[in-house]
Amino acid sequence: MTQADTSATRRLARPIVLALGAAAVLALGLFVGARFGGTDDVAAPSASPAASSTAATEALQVSDAPPAPAASAVPGPAADPTGAVEGYLTAEATRDLEIAFTYLAAEEQAAFGTAAGYVAAHADLLGAVTGFTVEDVSAPTGDPATATVTAIVGFEPTLDPVVGLVPAKATVVFPVLEGPEGWTVSLADATFEPILPSDERAAEDARGYVAEAADCAVPAGAYGGSLVGRPALVEELCDADGDAVVADVGPLDDPLAVQPFLSAFGPDVGTWARVATATSPVPLRLVLAPYGDAWTVIGVLPPKT
Repeated sequence: MTQADTSATRRLARPIVLALGAAAVLALGLFVGARFGGTDDVAAPSASPAASSTAATEALQVSDAPPAPAASAVPGPAADPTGAVEGYLTAEATRDLEIAFTYLAAEEQAAFGTAAGYVAAHADLLGAVTGFTVEDVSAPTGDPATATVTAIVGFEPTLDPVVGLVPAKATVVFPVLEGPEGWTVSLADATFEPILPSDERAAEDARGYVAEAADCAVPAGAYGGSLVGRPALVEELCDADGDAVVADVGPLDDPLAVQPFLSAFGPDVGTWARVATATSPVPLRLVLAPYGDAWTVIGVLPPKT
């Protein structure tokens, strides 16, 4: 991992905080963990990456995704820290959200009021869990006892201007609390670190996009809606002579170019987006977003002068 990659990963780690309605007294604040910003008040791409893309579908199928739970969900609390996280994530993965609610810490349950309140707010709380693997458990300390459980969690990847980015995988560190009836999970104090595809994969996907656009085909890595920036530049690739050449891949750190992407996907876009500089057959810059195990083009910029 490069120094730039390490820096980006560090910036991506943040508390998971829940977005609750006024009825929940806004006790836990605004959820910004699994979803990287995003707004719905500007013109922006309006669909997820093209589901019909064979290449994108194959990329998701070969993912080393965390396994789906083998057991059915059972109500919490749990007898130990690991059981609390496994119980919560099993219920999330099996869509037994009322059971997932029983694993939340008492203060968080009180903020939602009832299991029905958690279910009603869930779409704004957390991406759809597909599986998980518990990686590490700290020894309980204190009175009442607390511990942390680290898990690799799989999600259904999402990318749109409302919820922003939900990655396919993330490392999540859950604080767990011991109470009179057992161990529960503090979702509000959990931290979330997305696991992104490599920059090498971004360069590969950018080259494929340029090559297909040069053949006047709809690129397999195309975003399903309107591209941000200067999409007309892609049309110049059609029937252009020359091999697809991508010189380098780097962060979206151009202060002027980033503005429309901030409007479309929120303030965190700079932490996960990549810019691939194509020098042939037409000089341009492709802005890519992670989607599953691959990268999809979400915008086009002119070359730097």
